[in-house]
Amino acid sequence: MELKLRLADSGGSVRQPDSQDLDKLLGARRVLLLVHGYNNNFEFASKTAYPGFENLQREIAGIGPDGDYAPGWRVCKVYWPGDADFGLVSALFYPWIIKNAPETGRALAALLHAAAGPERMEVALVSHSLGCRVVAELLKALPAGSGASVTRVAFFAAALGTDKLEDKRAGSLGEACDARVEDSVLSLYSGADSVLALAFPLGQTLAPGDEGFMPVALGHELWTSSAVPGVLNQAQNAGAGHSSYWGWEQKTRDGCGRRANEAARDVLRLGRFAQRLTPDRQVQVRSPAEARELGRRQTGMADPWGSF
Repeated sequence: MELKLRLADSGGSVRQPDSQDLDKLLGARRVLLLVHGYNNNFEFASKTAYPGFENLQREIAGIGPDGDYAPGWRVCKVYWPGDADFGLVSALFYPWIIKNAPETGRALAALLHAAAGPERMEVALVSHSLGCRVVAELLKALPAGSGASVTRVAFFAAALGTDKLEDKRAGSLGEACDARVEDSVLSLYSGADSVLALAFPLGQTLAPGDEGFMPVALGHELWTSSAVPGVLNQAQNAGAGHSSYWGWEQKTRDGCGRRANEAARDVLRLGRFAQRLTPDRQVQVRSPAEARELGRRQTGMADPWGSF
């Protein structure tokens, strides 16, 4: 199913969910949301990004082109205005698009809460780039005690500043990510991602509001702070560029794309594998404790200039 939370196919504002959107989710007890990232208009997300993921998922599961790669789940493809309608220069408008991520997250949270009602609805999510900020904002906006229960999340190349996650105050993104995911989150990162290395820190710094000063993206490197949530596992998708996760990019599909899709399938527990990558080609997951211990060791290293 599709959930179109945008008023225009390119650019535009967030569309608030209505009764027709609610009808699509009513009665569902397990919902898997796919959330695309920045600079994806409706056509690209619907014809390239999401089909890349779904085709690769079916291949991994060993089923036909129309097979159910997530049995037991109602798969919902979310379309949101994470882009600008300015042709070739649209990508430069990132600082002014960020505001649509919190608004979309709040809209999704309200919709899921209403659809769940008094019953439990299990929610899992796969998101890419700025779509990961949408998911974090969704977690923050879910009402306490909601029947919509987020159990597992896969972040692909998260354009989400670790500074936001360091903040554990009530009502913060960090507090929400700590408290609102029941099972686990997997963040796939890559040091080869030049978009998150260069464009993300500058874009966040230039954005209106409190978006931080030259923050580090969760999807760019291993986060080793003592503030790493107990649900957050991390794995390096070695050599992955920013577009190498969904599986639509042909040159990286069988390497970075397949690693990301297998890892998502694992964390979300979507079912069978027809054939897996060999262990040396799979992502190596670091637990929260391992990341925090590595950070402790790094900060505890003796300063080589401290004595002679």
